[in-house]
Amino acid sequence: MIGLVGGTGDFGQGLAARLRSAGEEVAIGSRNPQGDAVANAEAAATDVVFLCTPPGGVEATARALADELAGRIVV
Repeated sequence: MIGLVGGTGDFGQGLAARLRSAGEEVAIGSRNPQGDAVANAEAAATDVVFLCTPPGGVEATARALADELAGRIVV
């Protein structure tokens, strides 16, 4: 499974669609999960994690999820 932290925006949705079309299972994370989205911490607990937050929020998001991201492949 591939996690998309902050994946509810345009970038995350586009990436999720492409990954799914390639046969990957995707967890879309959000600060405020609704619908099919899960909490960012849950999306960060996957083997491979994409940080899909805006550039200004990447550092704060990575620090907030440091424990969940430890030992994972983070893009």
